[in-house]
Amino acid sequence: MEVVKKIDFARGEDQEAMDFLTQKGLVDRILDDLAILGCVGENRNKFLTYLVATSRKMENPLACILRGDSSAGKSYLAETIIKLIPDEEKQILTRVTKQVLFYEEKLAHKLIYIKEANGDEDAIYAIRTLLSEKKLSLKRLVGTDVIDFEVEGPIAFIETTVDETIETQKATRVFEIWMDESIDHTQEIHKHQRQKYTLSGLELKQQSVETIERHHIAQKKLKGVHIAIPYVEQITFSSKQLRSRRDHQKFLDLICVSAFLHQFQRDCDLFDGQEYIKANMKDYEIASWLMEPILLKTLDDYGSKSRELLEGIIGMVRKLSKEEQKQLQEITFTRSEIAESMKWTLRQVRTHIKELEDLEAIKVISGSKGKEYQYRLLRDSDQMGPSGLLKPEELKRKYEALNSHVEHSE
Repeated sequence: MEVVKKIDFARGEDQEAMDFLTQKGLVDRILDDLAILGCVGENRNKFLTYLVATSRKMENPLACILRGDSSAGKSYLAETIIKLIPDEEKQILTRVTKQVLFYEEKLAHKLIYIKEANGDEDAIYAIRTLLSEKKLSLKRLVGTDVIDFEVEGPIAFIETTVDETIETQKATRVFEIWMDESIDHTQEIHKHQRQKYTLSGLELKQQSVETIERHHIAQKKLKGVHIAIPYVEQITFSSKQLRSRRDHQKFLDLICVSAFLHQFQRDCDLFDGQEYIKANMKDYEIASWLMEPILLKTLDDYGSKSRELLEGIIGMVRKLSKEEQKQLQEITFTRSEIAESMKWTLRQVRTHIKELEDLEAIKVISGSKGKEYQYRLLRDSDQMGPSGLLKPEELKRKYEALNSHVEHSE
């Protein structure tokens, strides 16, 4: 194996973009840039979406669906990320008919963004196929001849939706990203909105133009390169559910995308005449940071919002139990009390509480149509199952111990 110099890059008018890609705190800088563009908070959501967009140049691009209510900011986040991608490397769609993607000539290594899931109902099969098979095949009748035609992928894919559920086969192929709908985050957004009307807001506006241009140049500089994960055999992953076969693949691809983004900070090696770079422990740390909360929700019996609701109810009931000196199962509560305690709207509570009833986490003890329902908690545990991922420091220890053993045996 031959070790060569770091990947070459041109210097000149785009020096600022290359300084950007080679800086030590690249992840923090990207998050700061997204804040300048108006995406405040939600660092995991922001960076995962950014990696999805960046992955378009790779062999196995990523895909995600941003989920939340109509005012949750999912479209704003998606469209902000889209702005950072050069125009010729993305395609924005609002409505996709059943056959339209079969007639696209240049989709390979593009970012496809569909605004709202109901815009792709007719094209779900084509999208699934592009994500899994990385190409579409079609037979066309031209005159009297039947001609085989292929649309080459792969693609990176971003979509937004307000739907409570998404098609199962598509769900297993994407990262589901739930937006933060908390009051605290709303207040953070309000603060940023007010700032735009100050003198510092005018400065941010100018910085936004420069930020977008810098990212365009930086994104163009990233080039397709093979990635190897030296510690891949030491990675552990939950196998409790069948869908973990796809989740495991997405996790490995996430590590690779982190390495891909940091390619100008890695030594480039040669194997059989082909360049490749090695993912390091930092890439695993980033991927774990992004994946673990998603994986916990995937392995959980509850939906994301239902789990959040259950945790809020348990916290509220424990507090009341302590104040009233009663057993947890003796405490009763209403939807209004839940909403007040969690700072949710009644509509949010009504939407997600039915799942808790179905899973027998809570029980209706009184109430009927026109009268307020009274509930009682049935489960006294807010602990979710482990994600199965090793902590970065533990993976590093295992990998170093294995290498040390190999060196001694030689």
